[in-house]
Amino acid sequence: MMRNACLGAPVNKSGLQRRVCPKQHAFSYIKTHGYRKRQHHILNATRRTTGVVVVDHGSKRALANDMLDGVVDLYKTLIEEDMMEEGSTERDIVAVQKAHMEIARPSILDAVRVCVQEYGAQDIVVAPYFLSKGRHIQEDIPYLVKEAEAIVREESGLEVACVVAEPLGVDRDVVEVVKRRVDSCLDNKTDYQKLL
Repeated sequence: MMRNACLGAPVNKSGLQRRVCPKQHAFSYIKTHGYRKRQHHILNATRRTTGVVVVDHGSKRALANDMLDGVVDLYKTLIEEDMMEEGSTERDIVAVQKAHMEIARPSILDAVRVCVQEYGAQDIVVAPYFLSKGRHIQEDIPYLVKEAEAIVREESGLEVACVVAEPLGVDRDVVEVVKRRVDSCLDNKTDYQKLL
């Protein structure tokens, strides 16, 4: 089943509240479950759409894997906020999915399939939720992404293109999170002493 090009669940035409922006490329901002969803009315059939797959390592612990849901949800929110403020149509992101490199599902292949088969994405950006350029970033993830690209191309008959983004790396925003965690630990002596 092809889903409408939007961030989130498949679009249900009944009961949606729509507000159309007066732009050349028309958009509907759909409010469902308290969140604003964006539906792209495809006016130009040649326009390529993008899916984003946020991938972490994967764990045997369900709680560790579930944490990625929060990352994906926050990323979706940031995209929606950018679109509301700027009204930008340049980055036509139609789906954001999570994936685990190994151990747990969904795999990278699973996530790429969803982006292409259910949301109609043609370009896939795989964003590693990893800190540095270790072996997983330089070898394992590129291999799995290339493999997923080939399989989904064959299955869909579409010219799907996958790329891998840089890992988090050395970034002021990341270091500020480290500082906040250290400050919080030092401020709360009880939690701090549990670690000793």
